[in-house]
Amino acid sequence: MLSRDPVLQMPGRRLVAEVRPESCVSCGICAASCGDVCVGPPERSGREQLEQIEEFCSVEFPQPSPKAVTIITCKHNGRVPERWQEFATTRPDSHLYFADCCGTVHTQVLERLMQHCGGIFIHACPERNCFNRDGLELLTQRLFYKRVPFLSREIDRRRLEIDASSEQEVDEAL
Repeated sequence: MLSRDPVLQMPGRRLVAEVRPESCVSCGICAASCGDVCVGPPERSGREQLEQIEEFCSVEFPQPSPKAVTIITCKHNGRVPERWQEFATTRPDSHLYFADCCGTVHTQVLERLMQHCGGIFIHACPERNCFNRDGLELLTQRLFYKRVPFLSREIDRRRLEIDASSEQEVDEAL
């Protein structure tokens, strides 16, 4: 939600966005859309996402691992997270990262993760079942230059795969 604070709208100053708790449904889409990584629901702003991915990388990738694949999956997609957990435990080069919604993952998180692993597989909820309604569409737009903040042009998109399926359809993705 854009700030209506007159101090923040003074000439020569950038318009600042803020999350108003009384209006927030905690979807996190604002966090993923903020190029300055400063906005988002509590504990899920872009800045907090970057802190979380740094911690994840320090544990999962003490050294860069070009053969490793990180699987990002939505934790709200029925039994899908459990299925990915089972899958990842049987494959030493698979690392599992749970997101509140794949559509709320900031592109800088993906860029940072790409510095540590060979590829990323994003497994989102299908559009018809997305916890945050338009998550997959918004993520796809950010990855392919249709919505800011864009994923860096330096990132080889062949190292990135996106799939969306429900728990009844996840076998094909696995």
